[in-house]
Amino acid sequence: MKNGVNGQINWPQLPSKLNEDEIEQINDMEWAEQDPEIKLKYPDEFVAVHRRHVIPGETRNRRDNHSRSEPLAIMRLG
Repeated sequence: MKNGVNGQINWPQLPSKLNEDEIEQINDMEWAEQDPEIKLKYPDEFVAVHRRHVIPGETRNRRDNHSRSEPLAIMRLG
């Protein structure tokens, strides 16, 4: 970011719409946050969700191993 005219900040251009993967990630996070069974099974834990499934151990492995090509939603429940 560089200063523009009159010292204004030039913010990076953001996309005007979410792509399909981003929409799916949001839907996955909402599902995990609202599902009582998931909240009971993983209280106060970070979980990775993909297509309405919790991916066990993925949050720990995700930092070290970037081999997974599909985007995951990682969030904390609780």
